Amino acid sequence: GFIKVNQYLQTNYENIYAIGDVVNSPMLAHVAAYEAKIALHNITSDSKKTPDYTLTPWAIFSGYEIGYVGLNEETAKSKGIEVVSGYFPYTYNEKAVDELDSEGYVRLYFEKNSKKLIGADVVGIGASEIIHEIAVFVKEGYTAEQVHEFIYFHPSLSEIFAFASYDVAVGKLF
Repeated sequence: GFIKVNQYLQTNYENIYAIGDVVNSPMLAHVAAYEAKIALHNITSDSKKTPDYTLTPWAIFSGYEIGYVGLNEETAKSKGIEVVSGYFPYTYNEKAVDELDSEGYVRLYFEKNSKKLIGADVVGIGASEIIHEIAVFVKEGYTAEQVHEFIYFHPSLSEIFAFASYDVAVGKLF
């Protein structure tokens, strides 16, 4: 079982807080570190914060690195959100080609009417690193146009987001 905590990560003992794998939250080291920041704030401050796990980045380290954050098409539909998506393969990303590791892709998910970014899947080299950028874009409410027009370093893996958002922002590229 888990240690029960309230929305501030406080146990039923006023001066005891719990975080990480002992509470019912995603069992990830970076989530525990995030919860530690929240708990420390709540212990040392008169104001209180609550953890928000909606934009927790996830990664799977396998033959192909996989990173994802936010909603995908299936989870969005289950919440009644209509989705459009943009896709771009690593094959055309110069950094991935330079690294001799150009297998993979990025798929970005946008709410159909507003074109706001709601999530992403990244499969390929550096997926666990570049997924954080998408988490910030989702949190800040970026639209497909804003993702597309963002100035990305070249060559970089993250510039693939400009191409993956093109179909939704501008129209079909291919």
